[in-house]
Amino acid sequence: MKHLLPILLLLLSPLQAQPPNAPDLPEGVDEEFLVQCLRHLYRWVLDENDAENIIGEEAFPFWVRELKPELDPGDKSRMIEVMMPAIGISFTARKADYEVAELKLKVKNEQFRIRNVQRLEGGGKEAPADAAVVSLSFTDMITRGIRQREQDQFPEGAFLEKLRAASRNAFFEHAKEHNLTFPPGDQQVFLAPLSPVANETWVFWETGGMLIRISSDMDLQDPNVWKQEELAVDLFDIKAQTVVSLKEVPGSNAFMTRDQVGRYLFNCVILGKRLMLTPPE
Repeated sequence: MKHLLPILLLLLSPLQAQPPNAPDLPEGVDEEFLVQCLRHLYRWVLDENDAENIIGEEAFPFWVRELKPELDPGDKSRMIEVMMPAIGISFTARKADYEVAELKLKVKNEQFRIRNVQRLEGGGKEAPADAAVVSLSFTDMITRGIRQREQDQFPEGAFLEKLRAASRNAFFEHAKEHNLTFPPGDQQVFLAPLSPVANETWVFWETGGMLIRISSDMDLQDPNVWKQEELAVDLFDIKAQTVVSLKEVPGSNAFMTRDQVGRYLFNCVILGKRLMLTPPE
């Protein structure tokens, strides 16, 4: 655990100057966004091996570039790639801006949201020519991270009730689909903190031993998400769908590793909020 402390403190820090002639950061990417992404990755992705890679380093660099994927007509969405060579990880983030004509629905995010996280090929030895290069000060990260490491955001009001209903219905439908007996009485669940850089949240259903992922291309707090039911709901049976390595189940996205399950449970149970769900009649 002692090796995890440095990366736990990688939360907030001013950006150091870019090298001469380096490209500017893409519009909409700033210090706050990068540190929020690092906080998100710390909670949901990084492990002890990642932390050990940066112990003793004075700076934590980011390589950021805008991507130009082919989009449908009228789609004004933007994509970026953020690379972190110190830990050999990169991710893409999307700022959605398009319309669903048949639903008369406008899908637009106010900032970029993380989509895919992966390992850098070759560990990331050199920044791409079209990438902005910026660094976080390790000393500042420690100082400011201590003050802010416990800041969390949870859904409230109508948003909370929508998440409660979506979780309850997902568990009930799963039991019905698999011919299972839904446990009687109120159900205890744990809701993970929200991430400002991801359109998803996780819920742990204690009685059923299941994890549920609720996600959308839109901001989850946008009322249109719930009005149009533009949600993706994925259920994972912890006992049946956990493996040591995803190489055991190549080509399948129906499984999680023990490390992933541990992180999700930590976020839900230790950092999250306890809720009670009343089963549907």
